[in-house]
Amino acid sequence: MGHIKPKCPNRKPKAIEGTGELDSQQESLVEVVIRGRRLKALIDTGSSQTLVGARWVPKDTVQTELPVQIRCVHGDVRSYPTADIYMQIAGQEYLVTVGVAEHLPHPVVLGRDIPGLVHLMDPVECNMVGTRAKVKEAGPDV
Repeated sequence: MGHIKPKCPNRKPKAIEGTGELDSQQESLVEVVIRGRRLKALIDTGSSQTLVGARWVPKDTVQTELPVQIRCVHGDVRSYPTADIYMQIAGQEYLVTVGVAEHLPHPVVLGRDIPGLVHLMDPVECNMVGTRAKVKEAGPDV
């Protein structure tokens, strides 16, 4: 019994190119303003809560009696004090309840509690490779 040409085991795959919108190697950073200071903020779509470095939050606004519980990537749960602060993002000012942390990779880590968070991200092109046979298999939309 024979086989059809696209599935011939003697054919070598050839690369084709496509584009995507994610680049996991690049951080998504935006500028925010807190109390007149321009700060770099990391957009973290995996975080439900926005965190701000303690040095950027006035001590008299920190509420230790209303902590927020955050589950870290390794599964441990940490408690952070909170503060209600005004934060300007993309020209719009918001009153945000944030977790206050001593050590962060950036002054601000924006979580999903920020309205329109995903719209702040820049789409990034990346190259993907697939064989013609796999693309045909997937259908005409690929």
